Amino acid sequence: MFLPMCMTLRMTAGAGSSALTVAGTTMLLKVSSFKVGTVTGLAEMIIGASYASGPMIGSAIYMLGGYTSVFWVMGGVTATLTFLLSLLQVKVAAETNSTKERHSLALLKTKSIPFLYLLTFVHRFVSFARTSMLGAFLISTFDQADWVIGLSYSVWAVMYMIACLITAKFVNKNYVYSCMLMAWLVNSLIYLFLAPSPLLDFLFHANQYFTLTFCSVLVINMIDTAELIPLFQATLDILIVNGYSHGSTSTYGLTAALINSSLSLGGMIGPTVSGTLIDLFGFPWTTTICSALSLAMVLILSSFLVITKTTNTPLSLVDESVGGPPSTTPTSFINRLSLYFRKSTKGYFKVAPVQPSQSLVD
Repeated sequence: MFLPMCMTLRMTAGAGSSALTVAGTTMLLKVSSFKVGTVTGLAEMIIGASYASGPMIGSAIYMLGGYTSVFWVMGGVTATLTFLLSLLQVKVAAETNSTKERHSLALLKTKSIPFLYLLTFVHRFVSFARTSMLGAFLISTFDQADWVIGLSYSVWAVMYMIACLITAKFVNKNYVYSCMLMAWLVNSLIYLFLAPSPLLDFLFHANQYFTLTFCSVLVINMIDTAELIPLFQATLDILIVNGYSHGSTSTYGLTAALINSSLSLGGMIGPTVSGTLIDLFGFPWTTTICSALSLAMVLILSSFLVITKTTNTPLSLVDESVGGPPSTTPTSFINRLSLYFRKSTKGYFKVAPVQPSQSLVD
């Protein structure tokens, strides 16, 4: 009876958490003056804070009142917050939805959306494949005290929180695809050093170092924010380009639901597959596979950007943060490279001028 009850409780908590995340993100974007990058960055920062404080709070409650007291205390807190949330009235102006927005299934047919869904899924798959087995690897490999392992997790979570704010700044300046591309590239390299990979035996001679693993996880945790946070802005921009209402509750809700459904799918499959891979090949080879997946995303993302650029497919409003004024100059990283190429090849190649309405915003 205990196991079915635990599974039911976990499923219910997961469903409630997902619903609250989607609804909360939608309302924050609708009623607040914050930009998309700021809202998503703050949301991820709060998640990082929970990862940092949760184990310590749970351990303290367990030491004071035993195992069941954790459920009573956290259940009571959740019930109280739910009651207070039900009393909160948020006024939202009435909206008239377009025909496209009334049929949410049309979202799956929107150009470029399946690609972003894939990026989101692989991000969470790789992240959970790493984190689900990291603790067991640290305990079984390194002769470190429990408090050292616990402190390491807290440091990683705190640095993740800080990185969320930094990434949000770049996203608000429209460095969306540049952030994702650089993040996937850096992680594809750092994953090789995490265990480290058997491919690097010529450097480490099959030796493993706690400091190297600690620093690798620290960098990966911070870089992960640049993979995830820009995805919300990218998805929202593509929906707006394809005719969804700018600033509407339905558009924000569809974006939040799409991102969270992909994250949930990756979070469900990642630990299962990683467990099988570790049983078959071990943790070092599993992190090598994570590196290969990250490198594959670099190639896929690069190909996607080249195709959209050569076919003049817009990915965003022209150099415009959502809610901000449009710019008349190509400020994105990719547009600046394109402008430099046109200037440097003037007289040698005939390069078509960039159409402002179709510039790729990063």
